[in-house]
Amino acid sequence: MSNNNEILTLDELYIKYFGNDNISGFYHRINANVMLKLPVVPAAQADYNNEAEKMLRKALNLSDTGKKDEKKQGELSYDHMHYIYSLLANLHKLTDENLKKTVLFYFRNYKINEMTERELKLTILSERRDNLHLMVARAAVANKLATSYDYYNLIMENGSRQNKYINDLIAQAKLDIKAEMATYTPNYTEIETICRHVKVAAKKVGWELETLNMLDEEFNPELIIAGGDYFPKFEQTIETKRADLDKLETKAAWTDKLDKENVKLRAENNLLRENITKIEDASKQMRASVLSRNVRKTQQIIAELSAQSIKGLKK
Repeated sequence: MSNNNEILTLDELYIKYFGNDNISGFYHRINANVMLKLPVVPAAQADYNNEAEKMLRKALNLSDTGKKDEKKQGELSYDHMHYIYSLLANLHKLTDENLKKTVLFYFRNYKINEMTERELKLTILSERRDNLHLMVARAAVANKLATSYDYYNLIMENGSRQNKYINDLIAQAKLDIKAEMATYTPNYTEIETICRHVKVAAKKVGWELETLNMLDEEFNPELIIAGGDYFPKFEQTIETKRADLDKLETKAAWTDKLDKENVKLRAENNLLRENITKIEDASKQMRASVLSRNVRKTQQIIAELSAQSIKGLKK
């Protein structure tokens, strides 16, 4: 353990308080049956001159002895939420992906005071718990470490405005189910919950009945956990690499750029066609009235339209 005089990197500082155990095997879980046991950092081993460390201790509700104040932990006060937000805001500065997962997992499964669900709904804790889940979800998405539960929380926050996350939810749900199926004893409740979240979220954003029925057939927890021929087929559609998504996003942006350029070219083309038609009409009028007083005026119109057309071509 470090002493007060040692200058720690941000990664080392977070490891000091969160440890560095590999949690990839259960990071995906919604019904987490594994709780992280964070290292105890007593006051003697804390650097109170380090603002980041002071923020970490307050976010974790550590006493001077290094123990968590369980009562305060369960209250989720306004100040406490502020410190947790600051802690999550630093995640992008960490270089250790597993460390980021550890922090996200810890606060995604943060326990508040024990009470019945009915009692919870009657208190402000319910709102604070939901806000905490949203804070974790946004941090997870920003760091490209979101689980299906994170996407689900963002969609349920406001389905009509967050439907951009539904495809991410479906893709990540398959990855989370694959991760659960790879465990020694896959948990049916875990898989069933992930499947249900996909269907509830799709309904929330207003997908039509035919599509919802297709999701019902595909995200069938009983068939998935049974394995057999069903799971390999289910697994085939999984987008396994973020790089693939990035390529699709780049392609979409390029296509959008081309579409905008095509719209501009079509507008210029239409202008040229209109001007050519006007020139032809003016020429006919000039030929029909060579000796008329309008010859100069007609010639001037042709010159102006020609100049406008040439300028349009140069753009």
